[in-house]
Amino acid sequence: MPEPQHFKVLLIEDNPDDAQMIREALGAIKTATFDLVWSNRVSMGLQRLGEGGIDIILTDLHLPDSSGFETIQKVTGQARGVPVIVLTSSDDEALDMKALQYGAQDYLVKGYVQVYRNLLERSVRYAIERKHAEQEVARLASFPEQHPDPVIETTLEGHITYINPAARAHFPALGEPGASHPALEGLPEIAEELKHNGATSKIREITLGARTYEQRISYHPETNLLRSYVADITARNELQQREKALSDAVTAAAITEMKRATELERAVSELRRTQAMLIQAEKMTAVGQLASGVAHEVKNPLGILLQCINYLEGDADHTRRQEVLQVMREAVQTADKIVRGLLDFSRPAVPELKPGSLCRVIEAALALVATQLENQGIKLSKECPADLPEVMIDEHQLKLVFINLLLNAAHAMPQGGPLRIIAYAKELMTGRGVGSRGQDVFRPGDTAVVCEIADAGVGISKENLSKIFNPFFTTKPPGEGVGLGLPISATIVEGHQGLMQVDSEEGKGTTVMVILPLAAGRRTEDRQP
Repeated sequence: MPEPQHFKVLLIEDNPDDAQMIREALGAIKTATFDLVWSNRVSMGLQRLGEGGIDIILTDLHLPDSSGFETIQKVTGQARGVPVIVLTSSDDEALDMKALQYGAQDYLVKGYVQVYRNLLERSVRYAIERKHAEQEVARLASFPEQHPDPVIETTLEGHITYINPAARAHFPALGEPGASHPALEGLPEIAEELKHNGATSKIREITLGARTYEQRISYHPETNLLRSYVADITARNELQQREKALSDAVTAAAITEMKRATELERAVSELRRTQAMLIQAEKMTAVGQLASGVAHEVKNPLGILLQCINYLEGDADHTRRQEVLQVMREAVQTADKIVRGLLDFSRPAVPELKPGSLCRVIEAALALVATQLENQGIKLSKECPADLPEVMIDEHQLKLVFINLLLNAAHAMPQGGPLRIIAYAKELMTGRGVGSRGQDVFRPGDTAVVCEIADAGVGISKENLSKIFNPFFTTKPPGEGVGLGLPISATIVEGHQGLMQVDSEEGKGTTVMVILPLAAGRRTEDRQP
């Protein structure tokens, strides 16, 4: 395999980010190696150019000490045969073509270089090859008869003074008196432009039938003639068009993917917002169900306060004042605790997992539903050991889960009955539960904290058991539930890296298990009672 070519590149660019981007793009080219010399001023760049050894020049048009075509004139005027590529910030074809007329070999839009780095490699190679070709043209200019491409000499007015054999072969009409040809059109104007602007040559494209030619027109003051070198660039243009079509297709595909990613991100955000709204709606539903019980709980301390006030009004000697005030203080604290618990439960909560006691969460949930359970004739039994390991929980969200489960159990026993709550740590085995969610959360042998809520209610049929976690599925009569309690509860439990399982038999009752990982790790001593 041949050794990669090595080129020394002079970069004249005042933007450090663009300079770094060009350095990285050159470094990514595998077929050649590059030694980059960076100058942030034209004056510094020309000084380095004068030291020699530069193979190619990359220059921005707008620099602190030079701007626009003044930059091109300065750089190309001292390039001494070194190819020049102009770097532009925008895809302005008219501007770029004028840069070529002032002696640049090619131009590149910086944004394209950043995305399509192969364009930089192509442009560098093309500029070097083109400059070599120009030098070869200059060498052959002394004997145009042997030049392989058409060579045409004219007066400044556009009258032919000489054509070489290649021109006669390609364009037979040029040999006729008074010939009219695209290569001759506009030459007087071009001559004036070259003489007054000081440019060395002008490049333009001409079309003959299906072929496209590049015409390089140079002014020779020693003879006061114009000399044109004409090259067939049809194949090159077709290749560039295919490259542009491919680049456009890649760009369009990238834009499409970006749009898809944006739409997906928007959809995920909307889903999260909707989920938060559903959780809050379910909380409000539960608050409505708790209202009568909470009213009863608050009514008792308010009644005590009223009695105490009446007593103080009738007790002229205030003999029991401190005792009565203490009773009033305790009544106020009781009412405040109930109201705060209800507010904590109903407010929107941002999930915040930290080690905590599952028993404390269960107690907080029971405090809000105890009156309803008692009024309904439900006999509660609870086992929650003091040494139960801590779990990672958000107390506010997990309280919603247990309130929903307790209210569901109460709804399943409208005439009352036993309700058993038990919490323990246990090593998990496979195959537990029917209608469960998140079966892949735990591995066999992991130890977790389990809370079972078992009622002796109507139970769930096998047909409905597989649907209970579906949003909006409910067996309650219209107006008594929207079917979001269990799905939201299961989602909250899964957010705690846990799972929820349901065992039920129609006519005998239902047991719901909430299984949560230990705060200290997966495996501990089995503590099941």
